[in-house]
Amino acid sequence: MLTQRSGSARYTRDYYGILAISALARIYERGQEVAIFGSHAPGDVKYRDDLMKSVIGEWTVEVGKRKTGFQVIYANTFDEPVGGLMNVLLTEDGQHYQHASVGEGRSLVIDIGGFTTDWLAVNPGGVVDYGLAKSISIGINQVVADFEESFRSNHIDLVKDIPVLPPARVRQAILTGVFEGGGKKYLCGEYVNEATSLFLNRFADTYQRVAGGALAWDTIILTGGGSALLHKRILPIIKHANVMLADQMDCMHLANVRGGLKLWRLYDAMKLF
Repeated sequence: MLTQRSGSARYTRDYYGILAISALARIYERGQEVAIFGSHAPGDVKYRDDLMKSVIGEWTVEVGKRKTGFQVIYANTFDEPVGGLMNVLLTEDGQHYQHASVGEGRSLVIDIGGFTTDWLAVNPGGVVDYGLAKSISIGINQVVADFEESFRSNHIDLVKDIPVLPPARVRQAILTGVFEGGGKKYLCGEYVNEATSLFLNRFADTYQRVAGGALAWDTIILTGGGSALLHKRILPIIKHANVMLADQMDCMHLANVRGGLKLWRLYDAMKLF
């Protein structure tokens, strides 16, 4: 059984490397030379060299009866919240601004992921300020798990033969306070409040204690799939007049990757590779 790793333990050839190359084998029919632009949480920037070393070199992958070879000739990294920022800041080609005013001020990027919530300060010009690069070990997965537990406890007969609640319906219930299933609607706002209380308390504490509240920022950017589910509950805590989403609501989980591609195109155009 594969144990999920965290922190520096992830960035090894037998873990991160294998996962990265397995993904390549599913994207490309034939082996080839590739470059990898890998993302990491802000708190893991000290491990970026380990991340790059874990993928560089030659690989042979077997997918079914097909054997494929890849040679990773170059690797670089970016902070995941920076991907969300760049998805807002840059156009698709990575060479023009689509929201120039964001790049002129000081921004706070908040990335709510599955297991962590990352906070990153960005100075004018898109320069990362690692004086504020914080990850807290709570994310949307715990909210989902707590909601499911509450819903099951209060609807035992309804769910006793259902091992897994439909994930899309759970997410919609967290967003709306109504669970729809079996042709019925079940009010569940109380369960959502219970499930989100721990997260929101820690979020509010980090926002005030670490990020300094609203007055320190010209723009606040929300990214990550968790931001889409919780944004209505987060906005009253943030109390900022210029909050931007890093992508369309139903695509927030892709914002960091899309922004990473734009950043790659910018670096490529500037001959920084």
